Amino acid sequence: MKKEFTCKGCKNKCKVKFEAKDGVLVSIKGNKCKKGEKNALKIIGKKKKKNKGRKAKKKDKTGKK
Repeated sequence: MKKEFTCKGCKNKCKVKFEAKDGVLVSIKGNKCKKGEKNALKIIGKKKKKNKGRKAKKKDKTGKK
């Protein structure tokens, strides 16, 4: 689903365009602050897709990464 809206979260009034797939935010453009992203998430009612490219470093038993 592709959608476009004018964000009213702050005085910037950004024209936000986003794409969601299966209720997950895939991409977002046009927002100048985090409020635009929050409003897009409210519209689709789900959470943002995690970046699968990053891997968390695991700590070993000594507490070091």
